[in-house]
Amino acid sequence: MAWSGWILVLTAGFYLGATWSAMGYFRNWNLAQDVAAGRFLAMGITAHIVFLGIRWVQTGFIPLTAFSEVLAVLGLCLSIGLALTRMRVRIPVLSSLFLPLIVLFTLASLAAGPTPGPEIQPQFKTTLLAVHILCNLLGYSYFTLGFFTGLAFYIQEGRLKEHKIQAWTFHLPSLETMDGLTVRFTAWGFVFWTFGIALGILNAVKTESKLPAYDPKIISAWCVWGLYALYFALRWGLRMRGKKALALAVAGYLLSLFTFFGVKLLMTTHHTFGLGS
Repeated sequence: MAWSGWILVLTAGFYLGATWSAMGYFRNWNLAQDVAAGRFLAMGITAHIVFLGIRWVQTGFIPLTAFSEVLAVLGLCLSIGLALTRMRVRIPVLSSLFLPLIVLFTLASLAAGPTPGPEIQPQFKTTLLAVHILCNLLGYSYFTLGFFTGLAFYIQEGRLKEHKIQAWTFHLPSLETMDGLTVRFTAWGFVFWTFGIALGILNAVKTESKLPAYDPKIISAWCVWGLYALYFALRWGLRMRGKKALALAVAGYLLSLFTFFGVKLLMTTHHTFGLGS
């Protein structure tokens, strides 16, 4: 294993330490455990950035051409999103929700190994392309944060309606807080996704790309955009909440998941840059 790989191993170790500390909070309700989780998370993010920086120097392009690199960047986007949220609101339950997912992406990237991605023609190695891919990954990451926060909101709401209240329930944030975070995460995801689509179109025009507009990945990306646009129109226009709003958000997230991974694996697409572009 190359020494850059050992940095990714160290990154996974920091994230595992953060996960263990976050789970420890629910064993004894000691805030010191949550503080420790935050410190491990910060060290993991630092090591993660160093690893991706090394990969960038080695390949000469943003590390998103290989499957393992896509997974690593997704893990970093999620960890930064979680860290920024922790800086604004102290909700330990979010760490226990998202850290296992971050660990999963990091370990999957490690398991996939440094397999080289497809060769990219020099004329397509543009800053616009790099930012386009990064915006799409940030959009997916925030959709993920919104999905799991919304799921936690739905479970908590159901338990309260059924009067199934246990001691640990009192340590969870209010339904209003969880609902607000779900909308905020999803809104940021929608913003990044919109920028990603716009920059992809601009890059295609500038590089005279002949990628067909009917490509499954492009159609799927637009469908994701349409579902989330409908979600916000109903949410803010008609004040729709509850299961119907959540169903739309879930549909949008599952379709975004299909856009990143399913299209490449199950359909024929000309959009073959990496697995997540």
